[in-house]
Amino acid sequence: MENLEKTLMQKATGCQRLDPDQQRKYLETFQERVACQVPIAEAKEATVKDNLPRIITSLQNSYSPLYLKISPSLPNDLQLAYLKIGKEQEIATTIVSDECQHSPFGLILHSDHALNLEDPSIQTYLPQKPSKTESKAKKGFFQKLFGG
Repeated sequence: MENLEKTLMQKATGCQRLDPDQQRKYLETFQERVACQVPIAEAKEATVKDNLPRIITSLQNSYSPLYLKISPSLPNDLQLAYLKIGKEQEIATTIVSDECQHSPFGLILHSDHALNLEDPSIQTYLPQKPSKTESKAKKGFFQKLFGG
C-alpha cells in the first residue's frame, strides 16, 4: 500500500528530472551532450538550412548516435524542413514540447552520452565567409592628370 501511495504522489507531482531548467534551455537534453547548437535567429537563415545535411554527416562520423531536436519557436515551415532533413539523414528528429519555447536555441544536435565540447556553436561547422579585400580606390581624372 505504501508503494502505491508513493507512486501516486510521484505521478501527481510530475516526472522527476535532473536539472529541468538546463533541459528546457537545451531542448530536453543536457548541455554536456550537445554536439551543435543553433540559435533561433541563425536557424532561420538559409545558410544553416543548406549546410545542415553536411554538418550532420560530419558529426555522425564523430558522435554516434546523433539526435536532432527542433524548437517549437521556429516557424512551422522551417520545422517541417528540418524534420525532412533529419529523416533524409536517418537520425532521430523531434519537435520538442512547448515547455521549451523560451529556449534561445532553434536546433540542437546531441548524443545520448556526454561529449563536453568546448564550443558546440554552429559557427564552428559553417564554412568561413571570405574576408573582404580592400579594393584600391580608383583615381579620378584630375588625380591622374596632376599626379595626386
